[in-house]
Amino acid sequence: MLILLLADVAVLAVFLFGALVTAVGVTMRHRGSSATYRLDAVRDRLISACVFDGVPRDNQWLETLYSNVSSILLQDARKLEPLPESEECPPEIFALQADLREALEQLSRHHTGPFLRSSRERRQKRLQREQAKNLLEMIERAGLRRRVPKKSGLMGWLMSVAR
Repeated sequence: MLILLLADVAVLAVFLFGALVTAVGVTMRHRGSSATYRLDAVRDRLISACVFDGVPRDNQWLETLYSNVSSILLQDARKLEPLPESEECPPEIFALQADLREALEQLSRHHTGPFLRSSRERRQKRLQREQAKNLLEMIERAGLRRRVPKKSGLMGWLMSVAR
């Protein structure tokens, strides 16, 4: 009787150890939170920049980034809009640059989910990761241009050569 009880305890201990290893593995792989949470927060901060910080609603940077981020979050299959080249990025949106990059990198690396039930869900997650990578590349290429005051004389020449 005592041997059966010890065997049951050993089986339970092995089972619980396996559950612990699985939980630690999933937490390490997925960082314990949803991969889209940060991107949701960036989208909220874009809205806040428009509502509270005075960025005009018709600003091309705001419209393009908001549309692209929403497209990624909603797993929309449409093509991402190119970032504006003719207009400088407002300082309020430029300040979101680091958070946006981190959110896109996290989404592109950690958004597979531990259990995907269907091929449709796998395709949607793959599309979402690809769009996040594409937007990250677009941001890297554009460098989120910000208006830099022109300097005259030697300093102006040095600034133009440095670019």
